[in-house]
Amino acid sequence: MKSNFIKYIIYIGLIFSFNETLIYDLNFMGIKAGETILSIKKDTINSNSVYHLKSTTKTNSFVDKLYKIRDEIDILFNQKDFSTIQVIKKIDEGGKRKLFKSIINYDSLKAISNNRTIKINGKVLDPLSSIYYLRNKDIKISDIFEFITYDNDKLKNVRVVAKKI
Repeated sequence: MKSNFIKYIIYIGLIFSFNETLIYDLNFMGIKAGETILSIKKDTINSNSVYHLKSTTKTNSFVDKLYKIRDEIDILFNQKDFSTIQVIKKIDEGGKRKLFKSIINYDSLKAISNNRTIKINGKVLDPLSSIYYLRNKDIKISDIFEFITYDNDKLKNVRVVAKKI
């Protein structure tokens, strides 16, 4: 499902603007289930300019009775190369709550979270910030983008091929 989302973003090919807010309707089996709001703005951390991406997902009152979702994700990433700097995820799905915090230390090449520390080989992107990374590119058909994502203490090699523009 995530790869389809990335293909959609490539297809629309919009360069993002700062202080942008995108609102997505969540549908389940043709029924409106809630919404996700993505917003991005410029911010600073330790005197460095960064992007701050916030994602909020909420189910509506009807779906809440079946499976309530209240997720908040904050991602700070580098303005030049979109590499992840810090992630805070407050996940509340079906009454189960999880808190995930992580800081990426590129000097020591480590991703340090509240769960564990893992070694990284270089720059990593968060799956959500990778959407903005791709939107910032001048994409042509057959262009290939390869990068590594870091999400919940897992690293994944991602390869995206532009098929439609």
